[in-house]
Amino acid sequence: MNDLGKILLKPVVTIPKREAWLFKNTGALSAVRQGLQESAAGLSADLGSFAQYADLNLEDE
Repeated sequence: MNDLGKILLKPVVTIPKREAWLFKNTGALSAVRQGLQESAAGLSADLGSFAQYADLNLEDE
């Protein structure tokens, strides 16, 4: 509340803790943004399944 008795609200955006690292790492964020732009422009290539690299025993944090 300010001196005039008005309630002031500050807009915020929340980011899940497990994703916050990306916004702190400018190089990684830049690479993700570039990848999204390339994908939207149709510049992606199908490299097949990566299922063989998945660790099915890991649980989502």
